[in-house]
Amino acid sequence: MCLRLLFPIYKSLILGKIISNSPADQCGQLHINDRILAVNSVDLTHMLHTDVVNLIKDSGRTITLKIGPPLHYGK
Repeated sequence: MCLRLLFPIYKSLILGKIISNSPADQCGQLHINDRILAVNSVDLTHMLHTDVVNLIKDSGRTITLKIGPPLHYGK
C-alpha cells in the first residue's frame, strides 16, 4: 500500500508518508498525520506497530481503513 506509519499516539497510528503514485496516493482520501484506527475492522488500540504493518501487508489487493483526523496539540 506504500504508507509509512509513525509510532502509536493516543491508541492509533499516525500516517507519516504516502508514496507518490501508490494505491494510497491514488485513492486520494488519505493525508499525512491522519490516524489509522482500524484495518479491515481490526481495532489497532492494543497492537504493536510491527503487527499493524504486517496486517496491512497481509491484506492483499483490497484494504479497508478506519481513519481519524489528525490530532491538534497546544490549544
